Amino acid sequence: MKPRIFCPALVFLIILGASAAYGAEGVFPADGVDVTLTVSGIEGVEAISSVVSADALVNQTLIGNRLEERGVISTSIMQDTFVDGRGILSINQASGNINNQANVRVLAFADGDGVLYDLSLATSARSIKNTVISVGGEYEDRISNSFGGGVGIVGVNQSAGSLNQQVNVVVLGIGVALGPDVVALGDADLGGTIADNSVSSGGNRSDIITDSFTGFRGIAQVNQSSGDLNIVTNSVGFSFTRINVP
Repeated sequence: MKPRIFCPALVFLIILGASAAYGAEGVFPADGVDVTLTVSGIEGVEAISSVVSADALVNQTLIGNRLEERGVISTSIMQDTFVDGRGILSINQASGNINNQANVRVLAFADGDGVLYDLSLATSARSIKNTVISVGGEYEDRISNSFGGGVGIVGVNQSAGSLNQQVNVVVLGIGVALGPDVVALGDADLGGTIADNSVSSGGNRSDIITDSFTGFRGIAQVNQSSGDLNIVTNSVGFSFTRINVP
């Protein structure tokens, strides 16, 4: 059924983003993470009461970087962290070099006879003409005894390696209506390009999650990259409408 605009409703639109780009001294810096958020239909109360649309674009780019290292010890560790936490948690942790990391959440809630629609998020990553030469060393990502008993949305990016691109995205739309005319739609598009990269990596590498997330309720997204030149995306998109029939 095509959405129609009725009398005022109460709409909450929340867009949260956290991103980081990490580069090492003496190395050409990461091209970075761009997060673009556009929102329409919320200029005033009348607009909020009828229609909301939102777009979020997450673009990660690494082009033309060169990294050489030997015998490096790189560890990203979360120990006894955020136990019984509540709410929205976004964590970016990188002990490696030239990593792009992002956590983005788009949440919209509509209550009444209005319309909530066109809620979307798109991610893309490009890794082109990068070089990594790594000899020996120890690389470890570890989450231990963490996030147990938590409730909410958790996004974690860990990178002990280098030139990795990681993103966690959540698109959530919730509508509550007195009739069948409130619609909540969620969209997520993914894209990635890897070309002309060169990697020679050694050493011991491990990604470990132990004794964590026990009793956790909600959405948990975890990306770990102890290797090099990886693109890792964790995307969740869903929507629903609860209809209260008089």
